[in-house]
Amino acid sequence: MTAENPVTAQNPMTAQKIADAYYANFTAKSDFQDVPMSEKLHFQSPMMALDGPEAFRGALTGLLARFQGLDIRHQHASSDTVVTVYDFDLGLPDGPVPMAEVLTVEHDALSRVELIFDAKRLAPPA
Repeated sequence: MTAENPVTAQNPMTAQKIADAYYANFTAKSDFQDVPMSEKLHFQSPMMALDGPEAFRGALTGLLARFQGLDIRHQHASSDTVVTVYDFDLGLPDGPVPMAEVLTVEHDALSRVELIFDAKRLAPPA
């Protein structure tokens, strides 16, 4: 286990617990340090791909400057995956951006984040 993942075998983090912590950090505009992340974490979205927890946390911190709210529409969890559909409010004139996100957990840490949304909604005006 890494220093970023203090979880012990006696207190395993389920995929749902990690997802709950992840989304709570958005609401709290926190630094995501309490979300266990694998050193091999991979993030993929229509606009970028990132590898490693430092790069991912850095991107999240930048995003929080514009973040205004998150409304979860639906969530489904299995033993190692949580799929969440939500509206992500960045204060855009045409309202929140509908998104779907697949969080994958391996060895009690977030290992993959796949974010799905219409990138045209976040592109700068032409």
